[in-house]
Parts: sequence; structure tokens; C-alpha cells
Amino acid sequence: MSSRAKAGAREVSTSGPGGATIEGMGVTSAFLLREPVRLAPATRHEVRRRRRALARQDLVSARLAELVRIRDVLGDAAELVERGWLQGAWFSYSGTGGEVRMSHVADRRRVGAAPVFSRCLVAAIRDAADPAPRSDGQVSRRAVEVTWHALQGGWGGPVQWCPAPDVHLAHVRDLTRWNDRAGRTTGEVGSLLEGAIEATEAERRRRAAC
Repeated sequence: MSSRAKAGAREVSTSGPGGATIEGMGVTSAFLLREPVRLAPATRHEVRRRRRALARQDLVSARLAELVRIRDVLGDAAELVERGWLQGAWFSYSGTGGEVRMSHVADRRRVGAAPVFSRCLVAAIRDAADPAPRSDGQVSRRAVEVTWHALQGGWGGPVQWCPAPDVHLAHVRDLTRWNDRAGRTTGEVGSLLEGAIEATEAERRRRAAC
């Protein structure tokens, strides 16, 4: 071996138990030789605990996403009310001859793709939730419930997001009667929806902090 090769060579010498020293090129470094860390396999109890924790996390994430969706639906409903609001019917639409007709039935599927000109409060919420439309969607029902809660001024505790079907129908009737009361204004309907948006956002912040 040439002198240059010898100068560039490195020698390894032990420096004690579990260690070594590398010398060469005018540099000396020491390192420890360690055994790889072996983790004990998780017990069945630990596996179940982790799965439950992940399931809870998924549930919280899904609930927060739904609250964001409800908040957005209420905002869209407020815009629909500003464009056209009415009393005494669910919505007004264009008849086959171009005339304006009133629908006293909530289900918009009966009028097909006919243009809609104005809506009552509940119809605006339902159309914002599902323009298709279907009035039986969960987001639509919960948006109606938080609006009813706002109408009560938050009285009676937290929002009833999933009341019994007959209770939900009673809340819908309360909102339609409030909508149709003489002297009601578009501004009052918009303010109620703003209150529902605030209640939904407060619930989202509360759940996110948990």
C-alpha cells in the first residue's frame, strides 16, 4: 500500500465496552454501538383502547364538519330570503304559462324544475340544504332545529339537534306561524337566521375545545 493510501486509511480501535473510536485523516470520532430497541407487542386491551380513541376522534371530526355545513346552510338560507321571501305559502314558482303560482305543499319535487321566486323561512332552509330538493335530510332538519332554538332565545338549554319526529314537526309549525304573522318583515327573518348561525358557531367552538 502506498504512503498516500496509508495516510487516507482509517483504523478502528475499541475504546471500551459498547464503543469504538475511528481515527484517520487527522479526525477522531467516537460512537456507541447500541442494541436495537425492541418494543413489546401491544396487548389486546391496548389495541381496543387505541381503536376506541380513533373512533371518538373520527366522530368528533365528523360532527364538527356537520356543524360547519349547518352554519353555511343557514347563511345560504339568509341569502335566499333576501332575494325573495313570502308569507302564507311555502314558496312561489313559475307556472307552465309563466304565471307566478303559490305552493302550499312543502315538497318542491311536485313542481319539478320550475323556477322558484320566493320562499318562506323553512323552505329557504330546506332549499339551501338540498337544492335537489329533499326535505328529509339530516342537515336540513338540524338547521331547522337550531333556528327554532334561536327563536326561543336559547331558552330551555342546549339545542335539540335530534328531537323526536313529532317534536320536530311541532317546531316546524312554530316557525311557519312565526313567519306568517302579520307585520313580519324580511329583516326580522334574516336576523333570526343570523341568531341561528351564531348558535351553531358557538356549538362548533365548544366541541372543538373539548
